Amino acid sequence: MRIAATALFCILSTAIAQKPPQGRSLETLVRAFEAQIDQLYRDGKAPTRDEESALKKSQLAEMEAFVQHEAAGSDLWPARSMLAQMCVQMRQKDRAITALSAIDAEGAPFSVVLRGAELAAELGDAELRQRLVLRARKAAASVEDRMDLARVLATALRDVAAGEAIHKQELDAAKDDEQRAYVGWLWCKAVREREDLPENSYYDALDQLAKNLPATYWGGVAKDRSTASQFQIGAPCIAFRATALGGAEVRSESQRGRAVALAFCDTQDPLSKELLARLLKIAESDANLAIVVIATDADCKSATRSAEQFGSKALVVCDGKGMDSDLLLRFHVEAAPTVIAIDTKGNIAGLNLHAENKEAQQELDAAIARASAK
Repeated sequence: MRIAATALFCILSTAIAQKPPQGRSLETLVRAFEAQIDQLYRDGKAPTRDEESALKKSQLAEMEAFVQHEAAGSDLWPARSMLAQMCVQMRQKDRAITALSAIDAEGAPFSVVLRGAELAAELGDAELRQRLVLRARKAAASVEDRMDLARVLATALRDVAAGEAIHKQELDAAKDDEQRAYVGWLWCKAVREREDLPENSYYDALDQLAKNLPATYWGGVAKDRSTASQFQIGAPCIAFRATALGGAEVRSESQRGRAVALAFCDTQDPLSKELLARLLKIAESDANLAIVVIATDADCKSATRSAEQFGSKALVVCDGKGMDSDLLLRFHVEAAPTVIAIDTKGNIAGLNLHAENKEAQQELDAAIARASAK
């Protein structure tokens, strides 16, 4: 199988060198790359270093051909940025700098220019880094852009003073406490990534935001997120409320007396489907179990279809924000699928629960049993 995979990559490289395919989008190319990687690691088998190297070289050659012959419109700048990143990963500094230098700082979107500045810094090209940073400053059109620039300056570009200056400017420009809280929330992301600060500085920043602006939305999210980071079995769960698809209101206080399984998942993901099937099976013999699905689906249409299939067996909450959904932020959930079990008194009965193997299934079953115990 490994020989066959290597041969496949050689065939791909030869085909690219002769005549690159026409009419593809960057998304199509990236999906093809992902399929090649899945093929390399199929059936859980580890490829050799030679096979991994062959794949990387093949994909780099294909990306170069795509940039030269096919990339156009909105694909052009992201493709060049991706090419530069692939060159960096392959430790080909000169080719990476060439790819970055081809990015027109005046025409490329903010996100591409900012990523280019990070790569230029990683490559040690101070002049290119500075040119891209200056352009990123000009291109930053929103508070999100400016705070993202502040984050990158304070972390990857190691210019903490410049990042903090932007943070202060945004706080001064905020018109009310809600805006100030949002700026504070975005700055917490930078604090989390900073290597010059003590280990728990991120949670200290969340606590400070919650203390300074407790009546704001983001101050409330910060408080809940900090609390959730310290969840332990038997500890009180944070209060929560949401509106399920179909209009039903989901409130933690209304669930007292019932066990609750909060399932954070993409309803179309195979592992998520397996986890939900397990929960629904448990619910067949445990009428006291309430299943609340917090869908990470980017498209609420897919979550709506799942809700229709579940019927009254589970409530589905989806706001289309993916991993930035309100309850995922509050419960500090950063990977899905996962389940948090809450007992009849509103206390934590299980954390980080899954169903991908027998051991995980047994742990899930035990947590639900604890939650349902009276």
